[in-house]
Amino acid sequence: AVVSTQSTGKMMLVSPWDGVMKAIKLRPRQKDCVVCGDNPTVTSPIDYVRFCGSGKNKTYGNASTEDERITCQQLKNEPYKHLIDVRPAVEFGICALENSVSVPFNELMSDKADLTSHIPEDTSEPVYLLCRAGINSQIAVQHLKEKYPEHCFKDIIGGLLGWTGDIDPSFPIY
Repeated sequence: AVVSTQSTGKMMLVSPWDGVMKAIKLRPRQKDCVVCGDNPTVTSPIDYVRFCGSGKNKTYGNASTEDERITCQQLKNEPYKHLIDVRPAVEFGICALENSVSVPFNELMSDKADLTSHIPEDTSEPVYLLCRAGINSQIAVQHLKEKYPEHCFKDIIGGLLGWTGDIDPSFPIY
């Protein structure tokens, strides 16, 4: 029997939605890798989010300061009038918090979205921004602060994943 080595060192990615297949060349084993190297330090399952230095309390660059962020519990306890969900419209269609409006991140960042009906005239009234994990909403807060510097924009820490974990375990996770 002949063994083909044609795919050695490659990973095949297949998309069942559009039938696209792509082969990616894998780099060779690294001697100093913490998982598969000569002296591995990661030898059992780990908390991948913590390993990567990510998570719901992570801020991204200069994205949001503490006064520009609120917890899911604070949002639940505080009556809010303006909640902008920056997830794609299809995700917003799957699940959404009560009284939230959809303004997809890409539209918001490209200034294609008309925000006049979502930003109050009263500049002291906060506008909350929400996404799936709390990353894009931090970036959106900074973008809107530059565009509307007199207004108050706040990011919800952890996004909808945080809401499910901290407030409502029955809220859908996708």
